[in-house]
Amino acid sequence: MSVAFAPVELPRPSGGVLLLREATLGDAHAFAALVAGDLDHLGEHLPWAAGAATPEGAAAFLGRYLRREGGRVLVLLLLDGDVVVGGTALLGHDPAADAVEVGCWIATDYEGEGLVRRACLATIAHARRALGAHRLVWTAAAGNARSAALARRLGFRPEGRRRHAAVHRGRRQDLDGFSLIGDEIDAALAG
Repeated sequence: MSVAFAPVELPRPSGGVLLLREATLGDAHAFAALVAGDLDHLGEHLPWAAGAATPEGAAAFLGRYLRREGGRVLVLLLLDGDVVVGGTALLGHDPAADAVEVGCWIATDYEGEGLVRRACLATIAHARRALGAHRLVWTAAAGNARSAALARRLGFRPEGRRRHAAVHRGRRQDLDGFSLIGDEIDAALAG
């Protein structure tokens, strides 16, 4: 089950409005510009960032979502005019378990405005409505305090740490897991 994501406008506290909408392959250059321009920040915890810093790499990244490869369901971009400044994704979809993972990223210059939180809430609402999600998963590198804090602000509950669960930049890293299930999702969306 899947339905299109209806674009959402997100006002900035500092003025202006950002748009959260589905990505297309036509966004590859703008997406690559975001990643390349903020690679130190985005690449610190996101293993896909280095590969998406060129238009070709960005097109490959976006294409995997557009083709729904490997449980990837949706990639949304957060735009300030024509400039991509962040995004969210639904990945690891398991229809039999009604489970999906939520991911997100934001440019350094847009941090601290609550934009990612609101973009994640719109993405979570879509997962609940369009996919019938009963279980939402959030994964954060153990050193990514901002991601863990956002998960908690969204209502996700800690599930534990998977030790040496991934390799990033040639180093093994632990991953912290969080989840929202059933009525917790509805409470997060209502709160």
